[in-house]
Amino acid sequence: MAKSVAETLKTLMQLQNVDDQLGGLRENVAALSLRVDEHKTRVAELETELAGKDEQLRQEEKNSAMKELDLKTSQEKIAKLRTQLNVLRDNKQYTAMMHEISGREAENSRTEDQALMLMDQIENTKAAIDELKKQIESAKDAVREEEAAVADEIRDLSGQIRELTAERQALVGRLEKPIVEKYTRIAHSTKGKAVVAVINGVCQGCFMGVTRQTIARLWAKKELMYCPNCARLMYLEGEVQ
Repeated sequence: MAKSVAETLKTLMQLQNVDDQLGGLRENVAALSLRVDEHKTRVAELETELAGKDEQLRQEEKNSAMKELDLKTSQEKIAKLRTQLNVLRDNKQYTAMMHEISGREAENSRTEDQALMLMDQIENTKAAIDELKKQIESAKDAVREEEAAVADEIRDLSGQIRELTAERQALVGRLEKPIVEKYTRIAHSTKGKAVVAVINGVCQGCFMGVTRQTIARLWAKKELMYCPNCARLMYLEGEVQ
């Protein structure tokens, strides 16, 4: 242990301060990585949308080809019917065939309209695909730019982390192993606040009052004192410099 309880507490407070800084820096690194991930997510979303449009285009082109085939088949059938019509002598058969031809021509007209609509849809889908490809390239450029910017910031933060890690190791070296282990356990369970002040008789970790006897023992600085409620290490405000 350090030469006195006061020195031990001071070292632990310095260690806690370094740990706070390290935690903040690591959070910043994680946030920077998220910035890049957000751009990558945007690229993935656009690529998924593009895949959907590609599939839509394939289906529209398939439907268009089927319409054209149906129209061609029907036109050929009408041509055959008209050929047959020229040799018919029976009025009833002639009338029936003319009715069939008229029906097929009406159906052809509808098919042609549908084919034109499909052609318009195909052109619109192709335009949407071209626009998505442009957006994807733009989003990929944004990823590259963000990666470059983030890499510079992470290098700077990594340098600070290395310096603080070295400082932390030096502080840990000044403490006995059991004290470091207990500090680490408390810090883990209290989200980093293992050492707290007692102000006006109140623990600043859990904001519960401590007894006068505890205050007296803190004042004496003969032992490390732990809050009976939250188990944090305690010191009197202004008594540890």
